[in-house]
Amino acid sequence: FGFQCRSKSVGNVNLMKMFEGKKVKKDIFSYTYDSTTGKGLFTIGGYPKKLDLSNKHYRTIPLDIMNINGHWEVNLHSVFFENGYMFKVDAPLSIGIGGAAFGVSQDLFDYIVGAYFFNYMEKGVCILTQEDVWEVFCDLTYDPSSFGSLGLVVGKWNFKLKPSMLFRTIKAGGETRYWFSIVYYKDHQGQFYLSQSLLEGINTVVYNREEYNIGLFEGEMQ
Repeated sequence: FGFQCRSKSVGNVNLMKMFEGKKVKKDIFSYTYDSTTGKGLFTIGGYPKKLDLSNKHYRTIPLDIMNINGHWEVNLHSVFFENGYMFKVDAPLSIGIGGAAFGVSQDLFDYIVGAYFFNYMEKGVCILTQEDVWEVFCDLTYDPSSFGSLGLVVGKWNFKLKPSMLFRTIKAGGETRYWFSIVYYKDHQGQFYLSQSLLEGINTVVYNREEYNIGLFEGEMQ
């Protein structure tokens, strides 16, 4: 269901064509995800029945229609932090339902580590691993709320990622630790990718090839 997926044999592939003639009227699909339960609902061929497009909590972001890498991409203008610092990006951001991470560029990752984790690393509370994926792990003595919320400016909107969603409790090396979900993928050369699972509560992402946009609704639909 990627956007303009490319195949060596047949060019661009749109799996929505599979459903033609089966009551699928629109080239739209969506995924509604509940971060508290980890469960979701996939809707094909239109909007979810309970989604009110006139609701002010439903916001659309224009797609980059020129890309042919199969990703649903929008433009990420900047990232800003609660300490007042704004990091200018102006680069494609892929949004998807897979994974549980926010993949960023190396320079943004380096800033985050230096500004928010360096002191904790010196104290042995947090560690940085730099293998195929650069990641930060912290002891449970670390307070995730000290990181604050992260603002993403996409289109004309600002979306916030809360610290409660940026830190996951995992087992690593036989110990229970916090895993910081902002990472740098070396093989992907710092391509920005945001997993829908980082949005808090009940949220819906609409992948709309009819109007070439991505729609985002945060909050339970009535």
